[in-house]
Amino acid sequence: MSNLFFGLYLEKMDWNSDDYKTEVTHLKAFEIADVLVTEKTINDLHIEIIQAKGDWLNFNTNVVEENYYIQTNLIFHSMDLSEEDEQIINKVIGKCESFFQVLKRLDAATRPSNFELLDKILDEDGFVIKAHEGGGWGVAEDLTQLLSSQNMSFKTIRHQKSRFDGGASGGFEEILLFIGGAASSGITWDILKGLFTNRFGIELENIKATFVDSMRFKQLRRNIADRIVEDHKDLILIDFYNQESEIICEFKIYGIIEKTITVLCDSEYQIKELKLERK
Repeated sequence: MSNLFFGLYLEKMDWNSDDYKTEVTHLKAFEIADVLVTEKTINDLHIEIIQAKGDWLNFNTNVVEENYYIQTNLIFHSMDLSEEDEQIINKVIGKCESFFQVLKRLDAATRPSNFELLDKILDEDGFVIKAHEGGGWGVAEDLTQLLSSQNMSFKTIRHQKSRFDGGASGGFEEILLFIGGAASSGITWDILKGLFTNRFGIELENIKATFVDSMRFKQLRRNIADRIVEDHKDLILIDFYNQESEIICEFKIYGIIEKTITVLCDSEYQIKELKLERK
């Protein structure tokens, strides 16, 4: 069973201004515990919303273990909404309420508890691999099939799919994986790079692998949580990579107010700079 977190937002854009002024406000949130979520569930929700809204919609899904975080932005091209626009928003909210009512359990749903995904996954040294594909989907399936074909054991940290419906539809996909036991199994970046180059060719620039020290990473995550006064279990890893002699990592905390934490560390995982953004 899964936990589903859904946030609905209003995004107003002023197309008559030179800088396309944008204003995003929160409309509605749903949190449902212990429900069965499948790819069909997500697709059905997207269809319900797009049928009520029409085009100009951003539908973003992040999957972390058995937790689904879905954010939908209803996009309008004026800072002043018309009566028809308000009716569309209310229609979308009604569709969402009906949709999630069906998903709810018969007994009272409880707030999902924190999970220890990163603590469980990064229990040994290894490589964090990030792959990104703009303009479509498929890189996650290609990458996981490639690793499986080489008998490389991996765990998925986060899988993101984003869909945009407006004029010409599009989207992107991103996946973050972890390959543990790199030292004991003899896996190196040169081996991974050769494997990825043979499969993805020039698209290799969209795939990166970074070695991570498990003990230092876990302590870093706790240090970050202490600084921003959050539970370290809520810090979901988005990115982790080397830049010369420094390490850059990014975490998110999902919720009604989404928080992004970007951290610059030295090679010993000591924090040099920390930036917290809310939206």
